[in-house]
Amino acid sequence: MKKLLVLICALALAALPALAETAYTAQCGGKPLLTLRYDEKAFRLGTESYLGSSVGGHTWLGMFGSDGATVEFSADLYDDLPANCSAAQLADYLNGRLSDEHCAYLEQYVPQSKLPFVIFSLNGGMGPSYYAAAVIRGYVVHFEIYNLRGGVNQDALTTLKTLLDGVKAM
Repeated sequence: MKKLLVLICALALAALPALAETAYTAQCGGKPLLTLRYDEKAFRLGTESYLGSSVGGHTWLGMFGSDGATVEFSADLYDDLPANCSAAQLADYLNGRLSDEHCAYLEQYVPQSKLPFVIFSLNGGMGPSYYAAAVIRGYVVHFEIYNLRGGVNQDALTTLKTLLDGVKAM
């Protein structure tokens, strides 16, 4: 019996690092837009003073740091994009809109939340990056990851997808 109790305690303690998950709720127009669950050991949420600021339909939602990479995320309202567009329509729209950034469509990624993201590689003024976007309540919510060690690679794409796995539309 004592061995069983020790085993149960050991398993419970082993599970504690997995409980380091934190939730962040991002807002647009004063209303919650999404909740983002993330591992606070892997990602550090920036606390910039311009968080939540909005200019001309663009709302800054936040920034994360993760092992040499930065992920910025924000939301935009575009008058010429239907609020209920499909992922394919969003990909076509963004392909034109991001052409100055030398974009290349990579894939559609659908995490467990079933919110479809379209992912592009970009090479613009900020250097190479990966860009993922989805539509939530008419907003194009986008995440862009820059590898601070130069260039983007499979690790950066995996890091971006790990963050996208935590997104849930509200």
